[in-house]
Amino acid sequence: MKAILLTLMISICGLSVNAQTDCVRGTPESILRKNVFSSSGFKLSKSKENPDEQIGKEIVQFYKNTKLTISNLGCEYYTLLFSFELSGSPIKLNETKLWYSKAVELMTKTKRGIRSTDLNLINRGTNALNSYLKKTKRLKFDHDIDFVKSEIRNFVFVSKPKKKGLKQELEITYSVGPL
Repeated sequence: MKAILLTLMISICGLSVNAQTDCVRGTPESILRKNVFSSSGFKLSKSKENPDEQIGKEIVQFYKNTKLTISNLGCEYYTLLFSFELSGSPIKLNETKLWYSKAVELMTKTKRGIRSTDLNLINRGTNALNSYLKKTKRLKFDHDIDFVKSEIRNFVFVSKPKKKGLKQELEITYSVGPL
């Protein structure tokens, strides 16, 4: 059963087993569609913590006041980390409802530029974020929100925002695993 689920997740997320390392998942690839985000750049590097793990990074000027960095990482997990650097009207760092609303808004706008192999994960995760926002009275940062009931977890979480000079950074993580 687990082998069937792993094969299904590999096909849904566009994964491939990397035969050169001990990583279950394959080499990270760009997840952005160039016809939408033409100025995006993709760079591959090795993880400092795990030499078998490769990390793909894409950086794009999302809007005039927003820069987006996407990290495509994980060895036992398939993880996409969306890091938005926001300038303009600041939001208090502990305003969970406003930050969750901002996360849903930003990811909804980002989805138009995500390649189809990753779009299912992003759509389901963003829907889960939106549902959590609407149904939960006491929202928490760094709280795993599971959105697929199976042996292999699919979850999303919003990290506590950080102040970065005059800007604010919001991170949203989508993850599948362990594979």
